[in-house]
Amino acid sequence: MSPHLTYYPTVDHKTAPTFRTLALLRDSMDKLAPLNDPRRSMPQWEKLVALALTKILKSFQARKASPLAVDSDNQSLAHFAAQCVRIFLRFA
Repeated sequence: MSPHLTYYPTVDHKTAPTFRTLALLRDSMDKLAPLNDPRRSMPQWEKLVALALTKILKSFQARKASPLAVDSDNQSLAHFAAQCVRIFLRFA
């Protein structure tokens, strides 16, 4: 058995591309969802989520972001994604 070290880079969630992408998605869902009938706007949300995921994956592939990154509150991209899901389920 050998020692194992996992590095979690700390980034500013306001400037890191992947965190900004999810924050914009979360904010748009939070502000626009109450105004729309979720059943009617579902295709738009699906397109937004697909675009956001594509952008995040491209950032990972280009090594401009790390899937292990956390912000100063120790929240990862999974935390931001969970916030998006929670908002979506509230209005779905």
